Amino acid sequence: MRYAPALHVTRSAVLPAGSGPYDWMIHRRALPVVFLTCPLLGLSEPDELAVDVRLDGGTAAVVTTQGPASMLRTREVVRMHHRFRLGAGAHLTYLPW
Repeated sequence: MRYAPALHVTRSAVLPAGSGPYDWMIHRRALPVVFLTCPLLGLSEPDELAVDVRLDGGTAAVVTTQGPASMLRTREVVRMHHRFRLGAGAHLTYLPW
């Protein structure tokens, strides 16, 4: 399984944690726009992707993914797991590609 670094949005910072083939590219604005990027062409067997995003209470962010560079044919389903945890009053806009 491949894991994206966890993403934690606080009132004062956008904190990606961890390392691996996936990385968060952060556009720092009043409302942060955060892209999950990967140098790989895509997921293939037996890859799975696990994404964990947490927003503290009262924060907001836009989270999106890069467009696919290619479609890979696989014999089995390639899974992506997303977990979003939002504190009270947090707002997340998720725009998967």
